[in-house]
Amino acid sequence: MSSGARGGGFGIVIPTMNRAGTIERSVRSVLDQGPLAREIHVVDDGGTDDTRAILESLDDDRVHYVRQEHGGVSAARNVGARAVSRQLWLTFLDSDDEALPGWLEGLHAEVMASRHDRLVAVFCGARVLTATGGVEHRLPHDLGPTHRGMIGLFLAGTYALRGDVLDRLGGFRAGLEFSENTDLALRLAEAAGPMGWRTAAVPVPLVQIHERAVRHPPEVRLAAAQMMLEEHADRFARDPAMAAAYRAIAGVAAARLGRASEARRWFWEAAKINPRDPRHVARGLLALSPRALRWRYRQS
Repeated sequence: MSSGARGGGFGIVIPTMNRAGTIERSVRSVLDQGPLAREIHVVDDGGTDDTRAILESLDDDRVHYVRQEHGGVSAARNVGARAVSRQLWLTFLDSDDEALPGWLEGLHAEVMASRHDRLVAVFCGARVLTATGGVEHRLPHDLGPTHRGMIGLFLAGTYALRGDVLDRLGGFRAGLEFSENTDLALRLAEAAGPMGWRTAAVPVPLVQIHERAVRHPPEVRLAAAQMMLEEHADRFARDPAMAAAYRAIAGVAAARLGRASEARRWFWEAAKINPRDPRHVARGLLALSPRALRWRYRQS
């Protein structure tokens, strides 16, 4: 790895769609990081608001506006990543979140302190404002056997990657609108061993994330859960808890779509794989009554 890749700074990709009310706050939080924020690529995913005018009003040549027809968050991140100069590290921020003071400085210090030329990813923690009004601190941790013991955290803003590594992994999976970060993490962890890749972590919150109670419609969650279970079957086989959790996600989504028999199948599969979690058994029993299932998972 070249010295430029080690110390050249960061390219930040911010996908957005109709978030004119939050995009300025997010971008300003990145600009406040100072010269380490070398490029900021905001990818407008088919929005219809005045995002472009807001960005132009910032009058900073580090900010670049890119527009695409609506293709989803994974496509937007890939478009933004391709626009970033190759000597920079890549990181991603959602357009309703913001960087805390010292975000890029903390990540950069870890990059520069590493003695490994094959360092490919750096993680930090997040301050999460929960949907119920609380505050949680989530830190890099052992991601378990599915990730071969990688210490990390894969939320938008909590990881930075070398651009060439994202290219080698094939970028974000096209069409995946839920669990796109987990999918990328699983592929990174699987490749790290054979490639001799190293990672590092900063065990403090350096970004602030706004958790939303309902972020993805059930049809999106169901399709994503099915894809994850198919594409990562071998990895999930190493961790029954995670394999069951994704079946539960599929079951809840199917229930919200009114597919009682499908929901029941997913819930009982989850209970069979991970019987230690009483929630799976409870959902399976609930699914025996389509009426009770509809009431429990009715959509607001």
